[in-house]
Amino acid sequence: MIDAAKNTVGVETTAWGGGDTPPPVAEVLADLDTGPDDPELSVAGSATALGFPPVHLVAIPVDRDGQTSFGSGSDVLELGAEPYLIRVDANVRVFVRLDGPATLRRDGSDGVRVEFPGRTPVSMGFESRVGVSDERVTVTRTPEGVATALSALAVGPDTTSPDRTWPTLREQPPYVEFGETTHVPRSIREQRPDTGIELVVPPDLTYLTTGASLAHYLGATVQTVPDAEPHLDVAGRVVPLGEGRSYQEETAALLRRTFYLDCLARTAGPHGGDLSVSVVADELGLDTQALYEAPLAERVDRYLDLPYDAVADAFPEWHLTMHVAPTYETVRTLPYLIGNVPHLFSPESEPLSKKEWLRLTVTDGYDVDREHVWHADHGFDGVFGGGGTGRTGHGVGVGRHRQTSRHRRTTRGWTTPTRHCVSPGRSPTSTW
Repeated sequence: MIDAAKNTVGVETTAWGGGDTPPPVAEVLADLDTGPDDPELSVAGSATALGFPPVHLVAIPVDRDGQTSFGSGSDVLELGAEPYLIRVDANVRVFVRLDGPATLRRDGSDGVRVEFPGRTPVSMGFESRVGVSDERVTVTRTPEGVATALSALAVGPDTTSPDRTWPTLREQPPYVEFGETTHVPRSIREQRPDTGIELVVPPDLTYLTTGASLAHYLGATVQTVPDAEPHLDVAGRVVPLGEGRSYQEETAALLRRTFYLDCLARTAGPHGGDLSVSVVADELGLDTQALYEAPLAERVDRYLDLPYDAVADAFPEWHLTMHVAPTYETVRTLPYLIGNVPHLFSPESEPLSKKEWLRLTVTDGYDVDREHVWHADHGFDGVFGGGGTGRTGHGVGVGRHRQTSRHRRTTRGWTTPTRHCVSPGRSPTSTW
């Protein structure tokens, strides 16, 4: 299936065909309240096996409570002879209704297979992750107006619990428009969570645009104060964020710390599952149950006291770094970007010598580690199939200048005043 944002998911079938009447997937979805009542696309048939991308799966019994997660730390899961709904958390979510027995088998990074003892009737429903917001925030074309807009974008995540790490619980925030007066719809004001977290920065678009991702994930109220030293106020605890480039590095580091430790805390909840880095929770002495139940500001406060740097290398590289121009037009693109939880940096560069230009042309043209190939006419092709939008290369900074960000090994994106290109990337949790 391909959705409106060109996200894709492929399902490999073995011995696909007709046969007995498959169990209906839509009826089960409505009863279990675990997905859309009416899938965007449904297919039915019979198969001896189904193949999916190497993502997180959840097996949910239809006739009893409970569920079993099947993450990257799992190799085989046997399902008994009873009805199941399997949720596949790919770029486009897939819901599979089947009657067991069945075996879930993970084949390294190649994918996950659902195998049956014989030809078995199944039905599948597909749901796009792309949500279309009909809400609009109107603010003045001033730094203060932008701060108001960023505060309103906190309504994107559906929960303040660690479950907000799941991309399915982060909807697209409201659109941002500029006008003579400020108008934040009542529905947004009522939805916006009071997290007790505040981001304070000078009235400067660079601080506002590059701090947007952190503010969005933390549900922070954004305030501009002339001559202020940038800081985060976490329920009364002041966290200095530095100035200039240091501010951008600090906000990125704090976003990583909070997100990844929220992933560990999430394991204590009903949608947790095992993570390949679960051992880190023991190393840090985390009480994941207490963290899962704690308010967001309290969790962040606890995370700040942990020796995160000692275990940081256990977590995956961050999935997406973007360079955003500090302009009002960029502000209008932020609702489309921050739901993917990117690191945001201002576009800074320095001239390259001919020798450096030649070396980077060769090494960045084909990156062996990431298997990404750059094409001058249409941007990146690579292993991140269907993970994002915009493969045109338009708006991408290409030239004899070095990006000064130290995050060159992650998937990258750039925005310009009139267009933006987002290099595709997986959701942070899907790599586990």
